[in-house]
Amino acid sequence: MDCVEIHPSRAATLSGIGAETVMIRNFLTMTPAAIYDAVLMNPPFCATHWMDHVRHAFAFLKPGGRLRALLPASAEVAETKKHLAFRRWAEKHARRWGWQWRRMPAESFASVGTRINTVVVEIQAKGA
Repeated sequence: MDCVEIHPSRAATLSGIGAETVMIRNFLTMTPAAIYDAVLMNPPFCATHWMDHVRHAFAFLKPGGRLRALLPASAEVAETKKHLAFRRWAEKHARRWGWQWRRMPAESFASVGTRINTVVVEIQAKGA
């Protein structure tokens, strides 16, 4: 398992729970290589930065690879041009045999100080 985390304290937490490789860097500066079967991510929720992170992470998937991302609930329902374009892009890569969006219970992360409602999106690289 390879992890990328820009904040050193969070990277230390990942190392402490058994992550094999933890890179402390800005994920968006990494050159994509389609080498992963799966990407699990919790991108930054600030504004719509999560969109850039999800699209960038998608480029790291092997053909048939799957990406799951924890996103703000607005990812599924907001009606801005940017949100609509993201959902159209994601729909092209929706898993053919399962769900694409899954709503998390309201305030799922309130115990750690995050009160924003969230969804999980799953998309898949072509080839499987």
